Order: sequence, then C-alpha cells, then structure tokens
Amino acid sequence: MSTKKYWFRLDNTAKIFPVTMDQYYTTVFRISATLTRPIKYPALEKALQNTIQRYPLFKVTLKKGLFWYFWEENNQVPQIIADSHYPCRMINLLGKNVFPFRVRAYHKRIAVEFSHAITDGTGALFFLKTLLFHYFHICKWFLPKDSGLLSIKPQPELISQETEDSYLKAYKKNIPHPDKIEKAFLLPYKKISKNQYYITTGILNANEVIGAAKKYQVTITEFLVAVYLHAFYQYLKLLPDKQYNKLIQPIRIAVPVNLRKFYHSKTMKNFFLTITPSIDPRLGDYSFTEIIKKVHHYMGAENDEKYISRQIARNVEGELSLRNRLFPLFIKKMILKPYAHFYGHRQVTSALSNLGRVDLPDEICQYIERFDFIPNPGSISKIDASVISFQDKLVISFGKMIKSSIIEREFFRQLTVMGIKVKIETNR
Repeated sequence: MSTKKYWFRLDNTAKIFPVTMDQYYTTVFRISATLTRPIKYPALEKALQNTIQRYPLFKVTLKKGLFWYFWEENNQVPQIIADSHYPCRMINLLGKNVFPFRVRAYHKRIAVEFSHAITDGTGALFFLKTLLFHYFHICKWFLPKDSGLLSIKPQPELISQETEDSYLKAYKKNIPHPDKIEKAFLLPYKKISKNQYYITTGILNANEVIGAAKKYQVTITEFLVAVYLHAFYQYLKLLPDKQYNKLIQPIRIAVPVNLRKFYHSKTMKNFFLTITPSIDPRLGDYSFTEIIKKVHHYMGAENDEKYISRQIARNVEGELSLRNRLFPLFIKKMILKPYAHFYGHRQVTSALSNLGRVDLPDEICQYIERFDFIPNPGSISKIDASVISFQDKLVISFGKMIKSSIIEREFFRQLTVMGIKVKIETNR
C-alpha cells in the first residue's frame, strides 16, 4: 500500500463550498478549449497523467474531519470521461477516491470541470494550459523552447507557493469589516430540474468589444458589467406596475477579483473576492451612460487593496474565531448552509466573472480555435455569466437554472445595437 505524502487544508473561502453544495448549487465551473483537430484519446490520457503529477494540490480527495473538511492525497489515476449535454454537474467530493475535478472530451473539445472547493478560475486555467502543453507535445505538435512547461516534478518550494493559503497570509488585524448590504433584486422564475443546466454562449469579435469599451473610456469588464446591469434594468421596466413594485430592489452584480496581483501570490488555491457594482431603480430612471459611469467609478474605488483587505479580514476572522472553530462539522453544516443560501447569495442579483485573455506560446495557438468558460450553477441568482477571450474571439457564456431567455437576449440585443456582431450557441 502506498504511503500518503500530502494533505492540505481548505483555504478560508473554500471551506464554505463543501458545506453548502447540493444538486442545484454544485460549485462546479468549467473551462474548455476547442481544438482545430479531433482529439487523440490515448495522447490525452497520457497528458492527464503527466499533468496531475505536476499539481499535487489537485491529486487529492476530500475527507471529513471533526471540525472541518480537509484534502488527502489520492493515488488513483484520473480518467478522461465523455462530455455530457449539461455541464457543471455535481461532483460527489466525499465519494471514495473522487478527485475534485473531472476532464471531459468530445470530438475537438477538451474541458476541465473543477469544484470551487479546490480552486478558482485562475487555478483551473493553469491546469488546462498545462494539460494542453503535454497533449500537444505527445502529439509532436509542440516542442517548447522552455522545457519547464512540461515539468512533472515540481520543486518543494513551488509546491509550497502553489498550495499556500494566501487569504491567511494577506490577513491584517484590527481593520474594519465591509458595510453590510441589503437584499438585491432576484429573478422571480421557477428553477428547472436539478439535473439540467442551460447554457447560452455568445461569440464576439474581441476587437469590437475593446472598441466599444474605449468609446466609454472603461475596461472590458466594466463595459460588460454595465451591459449586464442594463439587461436586468430593462427586464424590470417591462414588468406590470404591480409586479414591479413588489420585486424592485437594487440590481447588484458580483464581480470576482483575482487577488494574486495585489499580493504577488502564486497559489493555485482559491484567491479571489468579489466587488458588487449596482444600481437602485427605486431612485429613478437610468440611461446606459449613467450605468456605465457608476460601474466605472465604483469598480475603480473598490478594486483596491485597502477595500479588499476589509473583506479578507471579515472572512479570516470568522475562521479564526475560537467559538466557530470549536463547533463540530455537523453543527457548522446546519448553520452555514441556510445562512449562505438565504443571506449571502441573496445580496447579489447575478455574477459576471471575466478570466481575461488566454496567452499561450505561438506554436500552440494554431491548434486552438477558442476557449469557453462556464460559471457554476447559481441556486439563488438562477443565472450567471462568465467571459474569456483568446486571440480575436471573446466568448460570453450564461449558465442558468430557468427556462426564460430574457436576460441574455436583452444583453446581446444591447451589444448588437452598439454594432458588435454576436454568434449565439446554446445547449437547449
């Protein structure tokens, strides 16, 4: 019997995920690469074996402790599995020898689906890029100048950096916590079956989006968040007065911020927090220009290390509290799951996460058509959005738990009005 070599604590943000996940809120998100050639499955299996050796953090299975969950090394070999019609289905993390991710393949598409309990979008993208490096190398399509790209034996120092709990390292004592915010507007639709997840994807020309954002002197993320807020605002305005007056609340979008840039972290664990630009329709009418100005100034002020440190302090101090630490795990589950669902998740209308531009060596780019990024299902928001770009393609995916298409339809309609061409795909 092989000896266990590694075990890892869950980072401060990730501890909530195994406690709160269920068939609706799976915590599983997805990043995929669509290639220009059909997949060679034996080569992909070998590439996965090499990649999992490179990242000990992901070569684990979840175990239940007395007070919290923890990760223990998993000596099994992950397998490539067929893709499914509905992505981001739940991973039974407490199953025997279950990895906190899965690798799916179909025709020309390679997809990785990760539970947020182990990593965020940045960590998952590093994993997928490494998998692609190995796959192209095995296929003899890619001979890197830097052999470090294909290393499968990371140094102890690198393992330490990649498995660091950067929240704890960035924590500052004796600073005020963020102000509490009120409930946000939520879509009133009934959820579809827990075994379904509808995806609507828009494929845009990245240069056209950049040009539109420059016109308003904002970043791409600020521009897309403003369009998303405007879509919800337009939906509210179409409601009958009686329903409008019943539902009206601030429209608030959660925008994840990658904290590695603030704290020079190389962790592969979760290291993000969210800022929440919003508009309040109770105050009057908003033009798109007003919305984009509000988003720009809010994100400029809140996407700041000092503000972020307040969120980190709140989250870390909650874990460090002796009272909270002494509660057995079964009591934490009884308290945290309803709290997260009925309080934390109800403070935002939806989320929009932008992973940014995927950069790869030129030798690889010719074999990849595009990347896609699909958010984990939102049990309370019922619809969320994710953005990723590669070369001249910017891809926006809406993942939703409802049948109505009104939000993404209004989102893409607004882009079309601005002269941005959109190609739509869906799994409906």
